[in-house]
Amino acid sequence: MPVPSQCFNIVRGRVMRVTYLDECGEIPLIGDPPPSCEVVVSDGLISVAMTAEIEAGETIRDRNWAGALCTTDRTPDEFLYWNVEITFCQVDPALISLLTGAPMELDGTDAVGFRTREGSEDTHVAIEMWTGTTPVVCAPGEDPTLGYTLLPHVMGGRVGDLTIENGRADFVVGGAYTKCGQGWGVGPYDVIGDPAGPLDVAIAEGEHHLLRTTTVAAPSADCDCLSLEGAGGTRPTS
Repeated sequence: MPVPSQCFNIVRGRVMRVTYLDECGEIPLIGDPPPSCEVVVSDGLISVAMTAEIEAGETIRDRNWAGALCTTDRTPDEFLYWNVEITFCQVDPALISLLTGAPMELDGTDAVGFRTREGSEDTHVAIEMWTGTTPVVCAPGEDPTLGYTLLPHVMGGRVGDLTIENGRADFVVGGAYTKCGQGWGVGPYDVIGDPAGPLDVAIAEGEHHLLRTTTVAAPSADCDCLSLEGAGGTRPTS
């Protein structure tokens, strides 16, 4: 049986949620010491650019001694990963720290900035993004249909360009790239369905990206450090 297809357009980013992962790309288990900041939800972004890294296929082309083609063949191109670059219009120290490993600058117990230092940090996060869609479809009693994008395992973020000028200072986190995200599974949050629940199908081995629609409302942006539980997530037990 053919599967009915629901077409939609993506318009305007709404909010991003970034969740700390361990080096295996998984949510830390109950009992594992998490970092002081596990989840940040933000709308202080200008853009998220995803560029596909593609390994070109091998081409074989031989000619005979008369110069005519006698063998021609080409293997398919292969997708490797997404390169991710995020441009911010708002300084959120907790979010920058999660994405890049940059240490937060503290004033007492409040994070008031971040420090950039030489070297590299081995950071691992999941990135979820909500967008608007067109046409906007609202079933009776439901929220509007939104776009939902998941990058289940992202690492390698670095603080990039920063321009201070006669206007707002925008800055970039670049160098990030996706890895296979099967450690995310169905995820710890309610993101789809009625009633709301996690993904119906777990992220499989080799999958880097999910794009779909949802009628579950996006989380509220808040310039603050959250625990997984404080962000509405459920931590695995084993």
